[in-house]
Amino acid sequence: MDNNVSQHQSKSLVALFASILMDAIGVGIVIPFLPFYAKSLEASPLEIGILIGLYPLMYIFAPILWGSLSDKIGRRPALLFNIAGTTLSFLGLSLANSLWILFIARLIAGASSASIVIAQSYISDLTTSENRTKTLGLLQAIFSIGYVIGPGIGGLLVGPDVSNPNFRLPGFAATISASLTFCLAFFTLPRLGRRPVVYSFKLREYTQHFFTDVKKSFKRPLVAKLMLLLFIGTFASMGSQAVFALWCESQLGWGAQQYGYLIIFYGLGIAIIQISAAGQLIHWLGDVRILLLGLITAAIGFLLIPFATTIPQLVGTLLFLMFSSATSNPVIASLFSQLSGAKQQGKTLGLMQSVIGLASFLGAIWAGFMFGFLGVNWPYWFSSVLVGISILFSWRQISQSRFSQIKQRQRRQKQLYLFELLDQNHDGSISLDDFQQVSKMFTHLRGEVSETNEYEILRASFIGLGELLIQIADQDGNLQVDQDEWLYFLEYQVEYDFATLFLQIIDENQDGRLTVEELRTFYRAYGIDIEELEEAFHTLDLTQSGYVSDDEFRAFFNQFLYGDDLQAPGNWLFGISLPQRL
Repeated sequence: MDNNVSQHQSKSLVALFASILMDAIGVGIVIPFLPFYAKSLEASPLEIGILIGLYPLMYIFAPILWGSLSDKIGRRPALLFNIAGTTLSFLGLSLANSLWILFIARLIAGASSASIVIAQSYISDLTTSENRTKTLGLLQAIFSIGYVIGPGIGGLLVGPDVSNPNFRLPGFAATISASLTFCLAFFTLPRLGRRPVVYSFKLREYTQHFFTDVKKSFKRPLVAKLMLLLFIGTFASMGSQAVFALWCESQLGWGAQQYGYLIIFYGLGIAIIQISAAGQLIHWLGDVRILLLGLITAAIGFLLIPFATTIPQLVGTLLFLMFSSATSNPVIASLFSQLSGAKQQGKTLGLMQSVIGLASFLGAIWAGFMFGFLGVNWPYWFSSVLVGISILFSWRQISQSRFSQIKQRQRRQKQLYLFELLDQNHDGSISLDDFQQVSKMFTHLRGEVSETNEYEILRASFIGLGELLIQIADQDGNLQVDQDEWLYFLEYQVEYDFATLFLQIIDENQDGRLTVEELRTFYRAYGIDIEELEEAFHTLDLTQSGYVSDDEFRAFFNQFLYGDDLQAPGNWLFGISLPQRL
């Protein structure tokens, strides 16, 4: 029975991967010839900028809308509607004989651009927690492969003749690809049934939430500055990309085919850098220094593009931009994740995508305006200056020291939270009275009486923990540990295995496995909200085995006291109220 279910899931995933691959290829086919196609319909550079920017603008809303609908009507219908919309947009491109039809086709394409998001939800329904992350990563890789293959196909179909390109054939090819994708998805993807509605999309509510999230972000200074930096970088980058096909035509005499090959080279170059070097460089230099280096190489790349008059010169120039994209993009996402707590992370990353969409739209329009009214090189000179200003801004406002200060403050919040838990009588210091008080609560919750050996062992464990803490952290000899002494003690990470001592207290049967019921007793004894217990334990139980091992507990304890990553599971060790505030 399980084998049949596994085979059914495997077939469904293969069909889903094939659908997304063909969908990505269809989208990629359009990229090389769209600016040239629009120009053949007498579009100005400004109009071409608007046309290119429509897709990222619509992408701000499309995933949210389709994500809501997929919860309401099911994954399969939502995905089919998206593929059908994409097919219709390609058909419009292939038949367009006026500019307004081209605009409508791109609006439809942007409105139905959530296939990858729905597919991710589909995979979450089909897979288990053990293989979900790997499967989602494979889906993203397949989409990227299709997105790289598509421009090559589009360039080939347009033809090598720059003076007589075939703009309709790539559109028809993309239409056929999308139609086959629809058929494949229709006949092979399983019906998972309707899911309960998680949320509904309302434009007014979404707009209100968007501006509320923006307001909250600006209350977190470093997050707000990263958002501004992201906007500037995306504005400059997308603006330059929007008119790059026109620049290649003007300066090098290229057509859609040559431009398609360049896109393939650019995409593969970014992937190679990310796989081979980006991770090691980030490890060596750190996130903030890599971000600054990426901005510097981007400014150099934009500055050099106008001076590239041969293909080798252009390739050398693009290496700067490829390095910048391969390193800066993942670093910015990582910084946002690190600076956003459990409650804010989803909102912050969602806001990040909205900022990217808006900046892409405005950047494309601005670049089109400069290209048409000021000259073909002006978008790149402007982008270089804009990124140069962002470098100075980053150097002053998002320095390594500032980022370290934020991490240190967040780490101190966790350490003081544990101090407040240990200070049971809330007199501002930790003493033996606090440990005696909580030991009585523990024995009461466990139903033990004072005459039993279990009571004496538990009491001795608590008193031993208190005496050890006072012995190593009490600096003035008053047999108490105040906040300053506590923080000083943790600052130097004195080598005492407090994790094991805590585990001995919590682990009632001493089997080296911490269960949810044992953790419940600990929560109640220390006054931690037990309504948070299930969510906290689900986060800690990485293998979903029903318990936390002693080695895992030690790792979580160190993550809580000394870790900088706000998404590390150890932050949930003492409830979820603290991670939600960080």
